Amino acid sequence: SLLLGVQFTRQALADESEKRAELLRITEEAAAQIDRILKPVSQATTDLAARLTRGEIDAATVEPALRAMVHSNEAFFGGTVAYRPYGRDPDTRLYAPYFTRQAPASSPQPTQLGDDYDYTEPAPGALTDWYVKPMAEGGRDGWSPPYYDRALSKTMITHSAIFMSAGPTPQKNGVVTLD
Repeated sequence: SLLLGVQFTRQALADESEKRAELLRITEEAAAQIDRILKPVSQATTDLAARLTRGEIDAATVEPALRAMVHSNEAFFGGTVAYRPYGRDPDTRLYAPYFTRQAPASSPQPTQLGDDYDYTEPAPGALTDWYVKPMAEGGRDGWSPPYYDRALSKTMITHSAIFMSAGPTPQKNGVVTLD
């Protein structure tokens, strides 16, 4: 019976080792798949934010550049360039054109997020974290927690990349996002 106990223990340890190896393989595959989906999102937002910061894109060319970014990958749902208040021009408090890939032909593109809500104010349900967190003191590029967007009737996760204003004292001027 001691021999049976030893054999049972060895088999149990071998089974546990195989299960751990299988779980590790599944986890690594899932992480690689997530990376394949999410990396292009963060890369696209970071690239467009850098072009805005360098002045390669201005108020006149921001919408075509944003539309091109949103349509550059079928995994992208939609995106915006959301300026800080009066960051685009001194006469417009909020300016955040939003393009989506799946908009019906009858729906005007872009929509203005500032017409639906004040994206600069913290809101319940993480609705504005995509803008508020990166723009806060010490904030940086990154992913928002999942949130429900009432205007789109969708649960979203958003990557935001900060862009800076030009001039002698650059400051955060807004964020580029992709959902």
